Amino acid sequence: MRRHYKTYINIVMRAFPLFLVFVSLFYFGFQQYAYAQTEEPGKATLFLSPRIETLLAGSTFDVSVVLDTRGNNINAVELNLKFSPDKLTVVKPSGRKSFFSIWHELPIYSNAKGTARFVGGIPEGITTESGLVTTITFRAKATGKAIIEILPSSKVLASDGLGTNILSGFGRGVYTIEPRPPGGARVFSETHPFQ
Repeated sequence: MRRHYKTYINIVMRAFPLFLVFVSLFYFGFQQYAYAQTEEPGKATLFLSPRIETLLAGSTFDVSVVLDTRGNNINAVELNLKFSPDKLTVVKPSGRKSFFSIWHELPIYSNAKGTARFVGGIPEGITTESGLVTTITFRAKATGKAIIEILPSSKVLASDGLGTNILSGFGRGVYTIEPRPPGGARVFSETHPFQ
């Protein structure tokens, strides 16, 4: 009896690490699934374009905020952004190229805090898969990874007479800033070899 008991204990002890691996894989797999489900079906999403880019320090680049209403008719958007103030500086927050016909507030931004805010609307409403909310010009001021994210305090209001917030997806962008080559970039042209 004791011999069978010891055999049983040995089997359990050998199987225990495999059990831990199985539990870990299940747990982290469930977390990834839960993360993937943060965007609710049928609800609007705001995302950044481009989402990933590699840049040189000192250069400027544009990031557009795009809206997918997922088939819903909407009439107002409140956009709140957070960016890495140690890596990026807003050069120009533009609201000129946008589907908004009314800006309820002028674009507000703070390079010290790394924040930007846009509030606009379209009284007649709009349904779009890729509506341009705004384009912001940033300067890459320091090397490293810079993050731009749309904050959960942002809103997309349905034109349902109740101002229902239907926003569920909040986009994020990662921008790698590399050092500029010493002496600047080399320029060569086969058609104009002597400049």
